[in-house]
Amino acid sequence: MQYASTAWYPNLREVHRNTLNTANHSAARTVSGCTRDMNITLVLNEANLLPLDVENEIASASTFQLYARPPSSGNTMPEVPRKLTRKRTEIRRRSRLQRLPS
Repeated sequence: MQYASTAWYPNLREVHRNTLNTANHSAARTVSGCTRDMNITLVLNEANLLPLDVENEIASASTFQLYARPPSSGNTMPEVPRKLTRKRTEIRRRSRLQRLPS
């Protein structure tokens, strides 16, 4: 579902985003073993998934960071810097903590 999402996700109509969110929520319920009566935030947390909007923001930021600087000599596609990977992990961690019930 996330393949090249930075190109197509921002242009999706709300109807199609809702369809993708429904599929994402269904997959999260299957992975976590949770039932439909459970809050989707808790289900996503249990399945170790992020909402698609947050996931797309992370993908967009990392794509921008990757191509915003010129490639190093000999490389046509630079590697994702470790700092960005750590930042992505931290964003996911904070997002999960915010979704946990108090």
